[in-house]
Amino acid sequence: MYVVSEEGLLEGVLSLRELIISPPDTRVGELLSGDVMTVSPEQDQEEVAEVISKYDLLAVPVVDDREKMLGIVTVDDVMDVFSDEAEEDIMRFAGATGLEEEAAAGGLLANLGRRLPWFIVAVVVEILVAGGILKLYSPLFSRFVVLIFFIPLLVTMGGNIAVQSSTIMGHRLSTGAPLKRSALRAVSGEMAWGVLVGLATGAVVAGIAFAFHLTPSVGISVGLSLALTVVAAAFMGCALPIALKAMRRDPSTISGPMLGTTMDVMSLAIYLCIGRLLIG
Repeated sequence: MYVVSEEGLLEGVLSLRELIISPPDTRVGELLSGDVMTVSPEQDQEEVAEVISKYDLLAVPVVDDREKMLGIVTVDDVMDVFSDEAEEDIMRFAGATGLEEEAAAGGLLANLGRRLPWFIVAVVVEILVAGGILKLYSPLFSRFVVLIFFIPLLVTMGGNIAVQSSTIMGHRLSTGAPLKRSALRAVSGEMAWGVLVGLATGAVVAGIAFAFHLTPSVGISVGLSLALTVVAAAFMGCALPIALKAMRRDPSTISGPMLGTTMDVMSLAIYLCIGRLLIG
């Protein structure tokens, strides 16, 4: 229970248990705890939900600039907020928006204006950067055509791992935990996972290459490239949300198409650099 003064100013909080077990002549002020977590009416609903989740509260009081109590927000209220915000974050990460927002903001043309820029940027990057890398290493492909067949595998794995790590990192940051602690635990965990997955998948791909009687240098190049790509993707998926959180931006604003495009370029660069070192 929250205790207020005659003017309605929040004085502190009192537990029902303390009230029941205290002697009848005890004054409320003697049982009062002045350490109360509060929120303002101007705060975003997602921030209020994070406060309740972080401190395991059943409710949080809303006060104005004079500490006058205006009301409370209960844990039941924030459950709907978490559901709505999670749906919004998923749509934003996919480079899309909610259907209700699309209808209210102008329909098909407005939706096109919000989603198309991500894909235009992705197309330009893929053509100029990824295409430039392929052109730069075209002599390697002319000598070892078999390297071309492994490109879809590398770019697909890189994009999938990066999106997965970014989603996990974004969720951990949205729980309200301190940035340093979240970053340290998440990055170390994702990197360790990336190393293990990279080594396992790299070994499998290298084994397949050897089974098809490819030269040892090709098998080693593909396996090592896949291992490094998975590790790099796990790191990128963690680093980008952390960077946005440090800049006080919403980590969910990272677009899935852009993250996938970034990993396409990085995967090609890793693959062809290693191929040139070990083969050509």
